[in-house]
Amino acid sequence: MAKTTSGISRALSRLEKKLDTTLLRRTTRRLELTEEGQSFLAHAREIINSVEHAEEQMALRRLNPAGRLRVNAAAPLWNM
Repeated sequence: MAKTTSGISRALSRLEKKLDTTLLRRTTRRLELTEEGQSFLAHAREIINSVEHAEEQMALRRLNPAGRLRVNAAAPLWNM
């Protein structure tokens, strides 16, 4: 998932505009999360963890099939 610095910056600016808040404090030398940015990051991490957990659960369900199994056989097999 290669992204350019300018692309990430534009995406972040669009997100800040959409949320009508500043998520990062920018200086010439560094970026620092604002209080709103820290809160947003915490919520985003919860969502990512929840999605990862759901994916793991679905993978486990595929490994352990469940349900009813019906077997039909011709009548002569029952008399063997």
